[in-house]
Formats: sequence, C-alpha cells, structure tokens
Amino acid sequence: MSGVLDDHVARAVFPLYHWGSILAAYALGRLTVGRRAGVYLAAIWALYPHVGQWATTGDLEIPQAFAFTGAAAFFLRAWLSARAVDVSARPYAVIAGLFLGIALWTKPTAGAFILGVGTLVAVEAVRVRLDLRRLWPRFQVALWCGVASIPLGALWYVRNVLLGHRAIDFPHPFWLTQAQRSGAEFGWPLLAAGLVCAWLLWSPGLRRRPNRRVLLTAWLLIGAGALPSIVSPHRMGVIEWALFGGGGAVLIVHLLAILRDHATAQAQRMTHAVMWGLLLAVPYFAVWFMSYSYHYRLSFAIVPLMIAPVAVIAARWIPPQVSVRRIAPLIGDSAAAGRAAGDSGPAAEQQWRVGLPVVGQVSGRLAQDGLDQLCTVANRAGAQERHPQSRA
Repeated sequence: MSGVLDDHVARAVFPLYHWGSILAAYALGRLTVGRRAGVYLAAIWALYPHVGQWATTGDLEIPQAFAFTGAAAFFLRAWLSARAVDVSARPYAVIAGLFLGIALWTKPTAGAFILGVGTLVAVEAVRVRLDLRRLWPRFQVALWCGVASIPLGALWYVRNVLLGHRAIDFPHPFWLTQAQRSGAEFGWPLLAAGLVCAWLLWSPGLRRRPNRRVLLTAWLLIGAGALPSIVSPHRMGVIEWALFGGGGAVLIVHLLAILRDHATAQAQRMTHAVMWGLLLAVPYFAVWFMSYSYHYRLSFAIVPLMIAPVAVIAARWIPPQVSVRRIAPLIGDSAAAGRAAGDSGPAAEQQWRVGLPVVGQVSGRLAQDGLDQLCTVANRAGAQERHPQSRA
C-alpha cells in the first residue's frame, strides 16, 4: 500500500523459529533419552547466550538449527527403536525426512545430515559384521528418511537447474582461509567430557571410580594441545594435534572402561543414544571446523547434539526432586528475552516486562506438551503398522 518495503511482518516470524529450535531441542532429549533430559537440553540451548543474540537478526542459522535438530531428534528415535519385522520406527523416520527437507530448503549445509546418516549406516554395517539381515531394519530407517526428504529438500535445487543457475552456490574461497581450526571449537565436547569425569568421580553409589592419575594425565595432554590456540588464536599445529588426540584417546578408553562397570539397561540406552547422536554430528562438525569455523553461529545446527551429553548428565546427577516443571518456564522466559533484545525503547521495555512471564509459561508448557502430542501421533501410527487389523 505504501509503496515501500516493510519488514515488520517478516520480523514477527523470528521468535517462532527461535521457539521452534527450543522445542526441537526438547524433542531431541525427550525422544532419545527421556523427558528430564529433554527439558535440560532445551533449557541449556535456550540459555546459550549466542543463540539469544542471533535469534532476532533474521540469520538462517536459527531456522537451520530448528530443522536440523528436529530431523536429528526423530531420526535418532527411529534409529534406536528399529527392529526386524517391526515397522513402528517408520513414522519417526518419515517425520525426520520432512524436517530434513525443510533444512535442505533452508540452507545446503544441511546436506551434512545426509553424510551423518551415511556414517551411522557404515558404522552399523561394521558393528553387525556386514550381516544384511541385521543391518536391514536400520538401513530402512535411513531409506525412509531420505525418501521423505526428497519432495521439499530437492525442490529448490531442481528449480535452480531448470532456470539455468548452479544448483548450489558455495561461499567465496576467501572464507575458507578464515576458518579458525583452534582448540576453542571443542568447547562443548570438552565440557561434556569434563562433566562425565566429575559425575564418575563424585556421584554417590558408583561401584568403581576412575583412576585420578589417568584422568590428570589425559587432561594435561588435552590442555597442552588445545590451550595454546585458545590463549593465542591460531590453527592447531601437528604437535598440538598429537597432544590433543593422545589425551583424548586416553580419556575415552578409560571412561568407556569405567562406564562398562555401570552398564545397567538404562545406562546403556542413554550411552547409545548419546554416542549415535554425536556420530550423526561428526560430518557437520568436521566440515564446519575445517572450512567455516570463522564464526561460531555457523555451528548452531549441531550445538543441540553436542549439548545432549551435558543434558543427560544433568538429568542423571541433579536430584529428581528438582522438578522439570520449575525449569520449563525458564525456557520460555529465555526465548521471550531473546525476542525482546531485538526491540528497544521504554515502551518496548515495559511491554516485554509485562508479557515476559506469560510468554515464558506458555512457551515452557509448549516445550513439554506440544512434542508429547506429536510423539503420541507417531506412536499410534507405529501401532497401526504393527497391527493392521486394529484400523477402523
């Protein structure tokens, strides 16, 4: 009507993507481990300062994180529940494919999710010693996810080709030279490893504790490899990589040996969920680390997957008396605060001061109940696949 561009309506979409990414983070923990892990994962993601900073800018990384995390949540749920002659995982795989299609439409870097799925299939093939009968249930999950992603995921790139454009435009090669490749990029994995060590050292009721000398040696090697490039930013050199890799290998081997002694069914399920999730993120992390680590926001898509171990430890270590219903409103408060950061002025400040608690309660409630409803739909679909005679 006015003859000029007005982005106020477009700006209204930003908080929806932000809240969607928080809901997807909750889904990741809820579907793979449990409700408490989901709430802690969503809370950590929502309170991550960089996320709040970029939630109102209109940058593609927040929508990408929403779609990528949603795809990871439902894919891992299908992957973990895949069994022979049981198609209950299929609805989850299809939903994961729809999320992947949205992610591919949003940004081509979502193609790293496909590489992650391929990595999981390759590892599973090795694990079952190339037994096709045992491999087929999980391969079928990957297949259904890929098929479901094609209609939306391929549409943009087909359109580019039909119009005579390149299917994908990559960043200028200059940006590849700006990748940091320093120890600072390993912040989330190192935090998770540190919390696992702390939990094994001080959590009550464990039969066996880690060897403190082994832990000290491993962390000294890791620190010697990572700290120089953090204190004085530069790309890690050969010696730094050797120290970092050696310390990491010692730490992983020792922690796995300790965790096997506490291998209850629940602990095994949680460990498998976390390990498969981290493996799914490896290709994206490798591409980001080597080529695009010049800015932290470009890693947002896999941050929820890297936060997952932290959330699982929090869910196991923090007493159950700390109700998730007290934590969930904080998620919504953080989301609303992130949106408020995009506005300024006394009127806007007063408006958000009044509305923030309400939005917090609503968003926190959605983070718990909205995903539960979607899970119910998927479970019913799986039940109908197992028992066709029960259909109306």
